[in-house]
This record gives sequence, structure tokens and C-alpha cells, in this order.
Amino acid sequence: MSESKQFKSLYDFTAYVTREVETEEVRTENGSEITVKTKKDTRVPVKIHIKKPTRQEREEADLMQSKYFFYLCDSGLYTKQEMAKKYNDKGGDLSAPELDLYIELQGKLAVLVSDYQRFIITEKGLGLEDYTKKDSEFLAKINTTKRELIDFESQRSAIFDHTADNKAFYKLLNWFTVFLSFKEVDGKYEPLFEGKTFEEKLDNYDNLIDSGDELVVSIKDKLAAYIAYWWTSGAKTKEDFKPIEDELEGK
Repeated sequence: MSESKQFKSLYDFTAYVTREVETEEVRTENGSEITVKTKKDTRVPVKIHIKKPTRQEREEADLMQSKYFFYLCDSGLYTKQEMAKKYNDKGGDLSAPELDLYIELQGKLAVLVSDYQRFIITEKGLGLEDYTKKDSEFLAKINTTKRELIDFESQRSAIFDHTADNKAFYKLLNWFTVFLSFKEVDGKYEPLFEGKTFEEKLDNYDNLIDSGDELVVSIKDKLAAYIAYWWTSGAKTKEDFKPIEDELEGK
């Protein structure tokens, strides 16, 4: 099923897969021209697109992440803040200033997200230009704070790997991966993963990986890297992806 209507590509890259291609060759035999058809494996390009999510898709993803986060908390997993405090109380390598900074960043992010959600609900009467400007400002502040938190956590990844926050964050990236990944076929955009619900698409993703699908297996790590970079950096144009593009290409 193609999805070309109002499709906006956030980023695209080219992958290559092996396909059996039929070629024709005209030969002269015994004074007569004959057409010989042969089939051979050929590497063909496939344009992969990361779709720019709509506001509704962002809200659905946020809701899924929140539900999963609270489910994990109810199941007994610590939050990042709880884990940091628990680790520090046991004499871990988080100093008091580091713990204070971490708690401050967590609180700052919570306030920003709350204010942004309130803005979405209460400011729909603004003109499009003003609304878009404020929306961009909110997202820029949120993404900057997220990046600061991730930089902090990446230096102490073993502490935070198994927290409710981290698992919910990876679930969010999974949601974006299966809903925003498309391939371009004859000028039309087709979802890379089949299904209507998150679980259906995730099952299809897993099945393609397990079956060794050449295209999905070859791009899964790149897709994950680009989507994680987009979400944490606030990239809005293809040019904004240059740092991660250079990193993945080894430049």
C-alpha cells in the first residue's frame, strides 16, 4: 500500500539489494538476428525514507511511551532518578554535584514537556505562523535538555541501562522506526513494515529480521541510528543529519 498523500521526507538514503534482473541481447546466428534473454543477480538501489511525523503521530508515540513507562514502574523497575539516588547512597561514582545536576535536568525536562502539552491544548487558536514558531521553540528546548541527559547517562550507561525511563525510550524509538520507515517504489512511498498497529508492525519487523530479509537486515542499524539522532538532536532538515551521516560513513 503506497502513501504518497502529504508525505514529507525527513531524511533519505540509498540501500542496495540483490535482485534477479532479466536482460536481452540481440545476436546474429546463421545470418539471422535472435534475441537471447538471460537472468543474472544484480545489485539494485532502493531509496529509503524516514518520514517526518505529523503532530498526531508524535502524540501517539508520546502516549505509548508514557503508558509503557508507567507499566514498567508498576512492574517494579526503578526510574533513572531513583536508580541514581540508590546508586549514590551505596557509594557509587555519582558525586553529590552530579546527582544534583541529574535531578535538575530531569525536573527541567518534566516541566518543559508539561508546558508543551499544555501549549498544544490551549493555544490552538493562535495563527499558524505564531503557533509554528512557538511549537519549534518548545521542541528545541526539549530536545536540548534530552541531549544533555543522554550525554550524562551515556557516560554511566551501566547504571541506567535497565531503568524504566531507558526501556520506555527504546520502545519509543521502536515505534518511530516501524511507523516512519518507508521505501520509494516508482515514485510512491510504501511503508517498510506491514501492519496497522504498533504490535503488528513490530511483529513484521521481527519476522523480516528472523527470515534474513536482505534489505531490512542491511539497514536496521542505520535506521536506528538516524532515528535516535533525529529524536535526541531535534534535526529538522536533511542537512542537520550530516554529523551522524559522516559518523556512519566513517568520515
